[in-house]
Amino acid sequence: MPIHGELYQDLDAKAQKEILKSQNVLATIGEGAYALVEGDSNSLSFLRDPLGTRPLFAGKSPNLIGVASERKALRVLGLPTVSVISPGQVQRIGFDNEQEKVMPRTLPKETSSPKAPSAPEEVIRLLQRSIKLRLKGIGKLGIAFSGGLDSSLLSCIASQYSEVLLISVFTRGSHDQIKARSAARILDFELVEMEVSKEELIKVGEKMICITEHDRTGDVSIASILHLASCLARRERCERFFVGQLADELFGGYHRYISTLQRLGTRATLSEMEADVKNAHSANFERDEAAVSPCHELTLPYASLPLVTYCFSLPMKYKIDLESARRKILLRDAAQLAGVPEEIAMAPKKALQYSSGASKVFRKHLNPHPPRGLSL
Repeated sequence: MPIHGELYQDLDAKAQKEILKSQNVLATIGEGAYALVEGDSNSLSFLRDPLGTRPLFAGKSPNLIGVASERKALRVLGLPTVSVISPGQVQRIGFDNEQEKVMPRTLPKETSSPKAPSAPEEVIRLLQRSIKLRLKGIGKLGIAFSGGLDSSLLSCIASQYSEVLLISVFTRGSHDQIKARSAARILDFELVEMEVSKEELIKVGEKMICITEHDRTGDVSIASILHLASCLARRERCERFFVGQLADELFGGYHRYISTLQRLGTRATLSEMEADVKNAHSANFERDEAAVSPCHELTLPYASLPLVTYCFSLPMKYKIDLESARRKILLRDAAQLAGVPEEIAMAPKKALQYSSGASKVFRKHLNPHPPRGLSL
């Protein structure tokens, strides 16, 4: 059975073969970042992990059924319609009919508050579990590093299980050029950096438009920086590449959450955060997977179902304080408990596309159409 991604628990060949026939597929598989396909001459059955960390697309014509991790692969086969497979969904497509079984993806709503002292420890425990599973058998790890909270916490925890190399890509004079160096020195981790010129970045951006099929400035900026960082990680012989996606959605990192909280209240803000987690597969993961995949496999430690489940059981006070406008409260507390110095853990958030300087370049110079000779 072809698997794109990883199952984080060991399953023998017989167990793998029975996965898509199981009454409780998620319990059979355990945690993972995967897209699975199984088929015969008449049909294909497939499954995408519940958070959608691996892309999966399907198409059908009168004489062909196709499933792939990239839309373009199915278009090349001449399939007229390509659809996105929803996360956590077991689906069968056959020449005779179509049947699907949808696995539950409901994330828990706010519940009673846990004891305050236990919350940071639990976040650390769940992140340790997630990182340890994703580093099984890995000797050297590259981490996309801006010097901020999310990547610094991943670095501190991951160093318990693997050799850590911090990877930073930026334009000259950008925030990350200074911040990443300073944070790496404070954390005492090795940093490998790439200063990319405006001309080089524009070339990479045009390539990313074709690969990711996104042409908005923010998307192209993020994809370009992650692509260059993943290539640098491969050059440095890193066996795995970590990216800190989903921390903002889980812990209340976006400034717009404060606006929603002020205007509409707690319930609406928690609903917005939950929707952002559920939609992260289409808003972020598919783009980032496409950007990173030419050089490395995208690995997302914050996109762990036990961590997601726990975070959505917490009340708003663990995420955002409206009076002080403080965001990611619990993650900052957990980071300090894990050994991240206060000056890093409490620093204001600055998004990758801005801190790297990429957005500034692309706002002025990006051609939103693919370069000649490359097509979508």
